[in-house]
Amino acid sequence: MKAATLAVGSMIAVMFMGSTIVTPLYSLYAKQFGFSPLMLTLIYAVYVIGNLVSLFFFGGVSDRAGRRRIVLRAMGLAALSTCIYFFATNPSWLFVARVLSGFSIGLAAGAGTAWIAELDAEDRTRATLVAVGSNFAGLAVGPLISGLIAEYSPRPLQLPFLIYIGLVALTAVFIARSPETVNQQGATGAPGRTSVAIPQSIRARFVAPAITAFTAAKLPRSVT
Repeated sequence: MKAATLAVGSMIAVMFMGSTIVTPLYSLYAKQFGFSPLMLTLIYAVYVIGNLVSLFFFGGVSDRAGRRRIVLRAMGLAALSTCIYFFATNPSWLFVARVLSGFSIGLAAGAGTAWIAELDAEDRTRATLVAVGSNFAGLAVGPLISGLIAEYSPRPLQLPFLIYIGLVALTAVFIARSPETVNQQGATGAPGRTSVAIPQSIRARFVAPAITAFTAAKLPRSVT
């Protein structure tokens, strides 16, 4: 496997890790800030708003601006979202962080998936497996890390985010060194117009990650 493909796959894993690393911590936030289960559900659900905005309105930006540039900006937004969680003093901060997290992940996932397909164009099956596997890995590792820290660390609302920012920064170094696959001078497409479609020949491969994303967006029963 190419080093660049591995780097982009790792980026996708780290970004999706950001969507679930906070999940075991919501009950702690609820106790600290004293908000209701309904408020907690709303905070968890607004992730979808940021995600849909990025996918529908900015999904084609990397086709023109370049994969690397957009991914690095998305990672910067993910780090900013993490900082908001870290310094949160009331539920409003969590709403902002959650929306920003959804936006950054949608932006990075779209650009990253296309980037992997272009880097590994000679083997589309392998490229698909890398993208899907990275998605699953990130979604699984995020709550595992924060859950263990919440159980055994005296700083459960700070340490997971410090670790995550470190992972984002480390991954960004490798992303910055990965080759660009978009010829910006030859890129075409009207700004703001995104084609929301998947080629029929590979649609079946997206069933598993789609179900996973839907499940991840639901509020776990343990966080009530």
